[in-house]
Amino acid sequence: IEVVVFGWGVTETFADITVGDRVLLTGAELGWRAGLPQLRISPRNSRIEVRSRDWQPIDELPDSIQ
Repeated sequence: IEVVVFGWGVTETFADITVGDRVLLTGAELGWRAGLPQLRISPRNSRIEVRSRDWQPIDELPDSIQ
């Protein structure tokens, strides 16, 4: 899934996200671009929360996501 954000919607939290981070996105808009799903982040309606850093597929899912 591609995640996009433009202009003043690029927050410090968004800029600090790296591969392997587990994030919770609330209020993102689901769209399609070139046949691929895309989450659009709006500074007015979306919230980004980093749940854990450097998550690995072998780790258990957090209780709040299960």
